[in-house]
Amino acid sequence: MNSLFKILTCCAILAAMTGCASITGDRSQQVRIETYDQSGNQVPGASCKLANDYGQVNVTTPDYGNVHRSSVNLRIECAKPGYADASAIATSRANMNMYGNIIIGGGIGALIDHSNGSAYTYPKWMNLVFGQSLSFDRRNEVEGQPVAASQMNGQQSGPAATASASQATPEKSAQAPATTTVSAATPVMPVVATQASASSTYKIQTIDFVTGTSSTTVERIAKEYGCNGGKGAGLITPAGPVEIYRMQCESGQTFLAKCELRQCKAM
Repeated sequence: MNSLFKILTCCAILAAMTGCASITGDRSQQVRIETYDQSGNQVPGASCKLANDYGQVNVTTPDYGNVHRSSVNLRIECAKPGYADASAIATSRANMNMYGNIIIGGGIGALIDHSNGSAYTYPKWMNLVFGQSLSFDRRNEVEGQPVAASQMNGQQSGPAATASASQATPEKSAQAPATTTVSAATPVMPVVATQASASSTYKIQTIDFVTGTSSTTVERIAKEYGCNGGKGAGLITPAGPVEIYRMQCESGQTFLAKCELRQCKAM
């Protein structure tokens, strides 16, 4: 009788694991990369490198790159003779596979998708501008249009550069430039990023201070990097298996940290 119970229990566990695996997502994703000059004119033939913790993919613009999904942000660098390099960070966001597995699979499928990257998605269409460092967030994605870009360095560039990165079609790049929005919720590099000047013409999105389960851990790590004071480490992404924390330093700089299953490290 006990043996039969053990066999049935093992079968149930295997069935549950099989069910979880059946709702895991695709581990790879196609992203479209285009390159423009600061006047809003498309510049084809740029050599771009798309890299994350799973490796690197090379793309010649305009074209699609097939990248491995990951919880780590995608780094993009494009170069072409005669132009200053273009760079960008594509923010990784949890997709519906993560939440679906938590609800249906009881968390086992979510851990599988988190470990192999399939629980995350990058922006699908990004327009880089030579001479600029941009960031792209899937939260700003509109179906059938390139994702609106934000400046990473807080400095304004050419008059039409930001317009070309946010318009739906390159042919309309001659229109008046769009206003760039710097999103405080977007994790950026390097590790410690200086805030934009108060006289900047960019719109600043404010975020309410929220304490997370790993706030204390992040504050300890921040002190190791010489960041002290302020309210402490606040959670700037939805609570979950992967979280991003931000801490305002006394020096006026900002410290960012990423926590995966409560294992935190500086960004």
